[in-house]
Amino acid sequence: MVLYEVAAGVMVWLCFAEAGPLAPAIIAYAAVIICMAVLATGLGVVGTLGGISFLISDSLIAIRSFAGLELPQYSFLLCSLTLWRRYY
Repeated sequence: MVLYEVAAGVMVWLCFAEAGPLAPAIIAYAAVIICMAVLATGLGVVGTLGGISFLISDSLIAIRSFAGLELPQYSFLLCSLTLWRRYY
């Protein structure tokens, strides 16, 4: 659970300065993502992996949208995480 909080904290830290009036919404969004990932861990290994991939993919979307940071191969990484969740 601590790793989920750290990941969401990094997302908030990267996005907060550029969010402007949407900053409280980013904090709420991070809290919802953490809740979803933590609850998914109770569904076994596949649920845990799905929760982790959801946390990573949605954090990448938020970081790209608000902080303007883009990882190399962003589209490939995001699509692979999304497809994995869809078919497993």
